[in-house]
Amino acid sequence: MSRFLTKQERKALEQELRLERYARFSDRIKCILLLDSGKTSESIAEYLFLSGNTVTNYLKKYQTGGLEDLVSDDYQGSECRLSKVQQQKLARHLEETLYQTVSSIREHIKVTYNVTYSLQRIAASPASSRFRLQETKGYTGQSQ
Repeated sequence: MSRFLTKQERKALEQELRLERYARFSDRIKCILLLDSGKTSESIAEYLFLSGNTVTNYLKKYQTGGLEDLVSDDYQGSECRLSKVQQQKLARHLEETLYQTVSSIREHIKVTYNVTYSLQRIAASPASSRFRLQETKGYTGQSQ
């Protein structure tokens, strides 16, 4: 497939590519521009570390909704696996307890509620905005 974009569409994509802050959206724009340049889905996928189906899906998204759909993400994620009561208890616990890593928070949730979340899910959760991780300084035990 080659040269399916008008000059104005290509210019708009190139301009958006320069302004785009998120790599996932930049990759989508690159896919459309490279397809327009005659590259195959397979070669684009290989260089951007995507699947060929992903490249094709980006093209379909662009063809049906244009640039706006290409650089939007309407993924909602799954429902929370903790009950409202468990969420409230966890929120109180996080306000009272200092954690150094997201991994340690994940372990607490696993042990306490028998629920496993990815590190990304915990870090991106609405509850994470109510707590912060604290970096502590290690001490060698030697007086200075």
